[in-house]
Amino acid sequence: MKKICLFYAVLLVILCLCGCRRVVVTTADELEMVNRCAQTKSGMRAELDFLEDIASFKVYDSKEKLLTCISGVFAIDGKNLYITDSHLCKTYIFGYKVYSDRAELEYSGETLTFYPASEPSSTAGEN
Repeated sequence: MKKICLFYAVLLVILCLCGCRRVVVTTADELEMVNRCAQTKSGMRAELDFLEDIASFKVYDSKEKLLTCISGVFAIDGKNLYITDSHLCKTYIFGYKVYSDRAELEYSGETLTFYPASEPSSTAGEN
C-alpha cells in the first residue's frame, strides 16, 4: 500500500513539473510575430510585414504613392534586422528596439516607430 501511494506521489510530482514549461521569447521573435505599421505627422506611412522567411518594408507618401519597397529573405539578430532584396542585389540593415507596445526601426540615422498593424497607429517621429 505504501509503495502504491509513493508511486502516485512521485507520478504527481513528475506530471506537475512537466506542465511547468517556460517559453523564452527573444526580441527578434517579438519583432517578427506581428505585422507592423507606422505613420508620421506629415502623413507618410510605412509597413513592416513578415511572412515565413520573407520580410517586406514599404514606405508610402501622404497620397498613398509607394516610395520604397524592400522585400526579401530576412535574418534577425539581437539588434539588427537584415533584409536581402534579390531584385536590387542589396542587403539592408535596420537597427531595431522592441517595446511592449511598439518597435523602433532605425536606418541611416532615422527612426520610425511601428505599432502592431491591428491597432490604429498614432503618429511617429517626423520622418
